[in-house]
Amino acid sequence: MNRKLPVTLRDMRTFLILASLVAATGCSRGPDEAALKSELQQKIDKSFKPGLLELAGLKRQGSSPLPAAESGAPRVVVYYNATLRLKEGYDFKDWEGLSPATLANVLGGRERGVIGVKAKENQPGDLLRVYGSSVFKAVSSGPREQAAVRSTNIRKQRRFMA
Repeated sequence: MNRKLPVTLRDMRTFLILASLVAATGCSRGPDEAALKSELQQKIDKSFKPGLLELAGLKRQGSSPLPAAESGAPRVVVYYNATLRLKEGYDFKDWEGLSPATLANVLGGRERGVIGVKAKENQPGDLLRVYGSSVFKAVSSGPREQAAVRSTNIRKQRRFMA
């Protein structure tokens, strides 16, 4: 008995929504967005005057696996677009200050990936956009492994790997 069951458009739509949700849950590698925000703000505060820059927005742009660390722990690089808000005026062109290249390096990007730096001093409230990346290695935390420990800047790794 070969009987065809009627498939409605509603059934197909429900199936596609469920399938895409299941697929999306398995695609996120690395730390969650809250952990990534926390790590980035810590890096900014450590490298610049604390309170100078505030992480106003963050959008993950994807991730990619890397070869295992020396300890054998799996590693992943997470790409993101960060929006930073200046809390005070700052001159990135000051000879003795930190430059846009420094900001890019701190956030795992390149100088061309820093947008919003003005020729004169940036004012409080100005927004800077940075295209960056961070490398994480997995640490064991119960039944699942989570990427939580930042290893090093991907650009530095490429330099030493060659």
